[in-house]
Amino acid sequence: MVKKISLIQVKNLSPGAKFGLVLSSDIFVSVCANWFAYTLRLESWHIPNQNQLFTYLFAAFSFIPVFYFLGIYRNFNRYISIDMLKVTLAAIVVYCGFYFSCLWFFQFPTVPRSIGLLQPMIFLVLICSVRVLIGSVELSANHLQNQRILLYGAGAAGSEVISALALSKREKVVALIDDDKKKQGRQLLGIKIFGPHEIGRLISKFGVTDILLAMPSISKLTRNEIIDKLLVFNIRVRSIPTMSELLSNTSDFARLVSLDPEEFLPRKPLQMKGTLKGLQGKVVLVTGAGGSIGGQICRMLVDEKINTLIMVEHSEFGLYKIQMDIESLLRNKKLNIDVIPILADVCDELSIKRVFQRLKPQVVYHGAAYKHVPMAETNSTTVVRNNFMATRKLTALAMQFNVEKFILISTDKAVRSTNIMGASKRLAEMSVQAAASLSSTTIFTMVRFGNVVGSSGSAIPLFQSQIENGGPVTVTDPNVTRYFMSVSEAVKLVLEAGEMATGGEVFVFDMGDPVKVVDVVRRMIRLNGKVEKLQENDSGDIEIRFIGLRPGEKMFEELVLGSALKPTTNPQIFRAEEPFASNEDLDCLEREIIKLTESDDYVALKKILFEFGVLIK
Repeated sequence: MVKKISLIQVKNLSPGAKFGLVLSSDIFVSVCANWFAYTLRLESWHIPNQNQLFTYLFAAFSFIPVFYFLGIYRNFNRYISIDMLKVTLAAIVVYCGFYFSCLWFFQFPTVPRSIGLLQPMIFLVLICSVRVLIGSVELSANHLQNQRILLYGAGAAGSEVISALALSKREKVVALIDDDKKKQGRQLLGIKIFGPHEIGRLISKFGVTDILLAMPSISKLTRNEIIDKLLVFNIRVRSIPTMSELLSNTSDFARLVSLDPEEFLPRKPLQMKGTLKGLQGKVVLVTGAGGSIGGQICRMLVDEKINTLIMVEHSEFGLYKIQMDIESLLRNKKLNIDVIPILADVCDELSIKRVFQRLKPQVVYHGAAYKHVPMAETNSTTVVRNNFMATRKLTALAMQFNVEKFILISTDKAVRSTNIMGASKRLAEMSVQAAASLSSTTIFTMVRFGNVVGSSGSAIPLFQSQIENGGPVTVTDPNVTRYFMSVSEAVKLVLEAGEMATGGEVFVFDMGDPVKVVDVVRRMIRLNGKVEKLQENDSGDIEIRFIGLRPGEKMFEELVLGSALKPTTNPQIFRAEEPFASNEDLDCLEREIIKLTESDDYVALKKILFEFGVLIK
């Protein structure tokens, strides 16, 4: 305990105080190195005389300017890294040359000139040993606080993780797991490799707190199968995202390792097929580019050899962030694509019209929308204006400026909606369908999918935050179900649908069976190493509390209005043709809604939407 407190106190010292402490330590080590050098050279216990004492003083202070100018004291490292060892060795060589030259030139009586060679060599060994010793003592003092990690994956990624955590105060790899029987029984960087069948025994033996997946190259299907097998252990499961992120952020490793939200889903990942050729050389505009879906569309478009990417976003921070992401991708992939960030609201018709006039987009992905169901109920006219009216203006501009393709990003909540948000998205769909019936040049289509995990509208991040804070996790109803998909799955669907579109159709995904939300939450609790608190198990960690459906929420969602689905070239994507309102009827509806904008009459708006057939009770 004394060692631990003293090290914490040292860590909190000011830079000047740290410099003085390190310098004093090195002077003491230099004196010790001198004594050892004399003792070895004279082959007897050494008591310095006056001349020899002068060399002690000379050695104790002559190394300081060398160390200072070569940067030894620039960073007060507690550990000896390879780079630091190289710099220290170079400094000792320079110091040795200086010290030996002085002893050779002055030839002090009773002072062997070989001291000028022996002392620097001993000094190097001692100074490195002291730094290693300090690091070891600190690690030992913090050992009880370490997260004891069982590393799953004994390949190159596992090796990098072990190296990254070698001097960590927070994480310690205690054993390795690998499915390859040839590796089992061997060691990787001094840590033994075991088979998956020994995980339970290893957890008990080492008091494992975390299982870390270090297999960035395996398929999502294999990854999910491994995660499913780990559920029984009630141990927090984490994962390294990519090796480039790991290697560039080793100092803050704990923030990098967490499961992707999609890995909380109790279903197999969906596989996308198809190649995209219709986007090459195009000028592409993405609205809502700062959102989760819009941003991912922008990232994936980078690989499609487009000519220009126009990103429209009304949030300044959101636009800045996606611009930095795209520019970083272009640098890393050495691609030459014009990226044009446009800070604008899609409801601002004049600003958006100027974008079409000046930049002449050929393909438009319309993802800008308000999508939080409860919030839409209390901001009804704003949501309808943004989701419905702005979409109508965009379709008109697309026809006016001869856009080749217009793809709307929609939602399953648009089907037989019981809320304002879903009704507004159904009106957006009808606007696109009506435009498709009028246009002979622009292909209008839309893509409809369920909840996207990890997006700004997803409940998964909220559930994770509630679990990390000790619960309770709030779920609306034990029987509520939803369709779930990942951001990458959703965006691949959007891009493929745009490639297949002929006009007026809605594309939906074969997402399998809907998933109970409470099952997702229970999976998350177990993957966080916690136990659900039940009436029969009051000693559990996390309680699930059912709070009832909120205004406008449904017990389950649907993907299509009818039952007729037509196959496409991708067996997981289907095409549906659904009834829609005429452009004239939409004009009349828009005029009625505009009258309600000033009064913001929620009841009157719901009545209009109900009479129009896009809202059900």
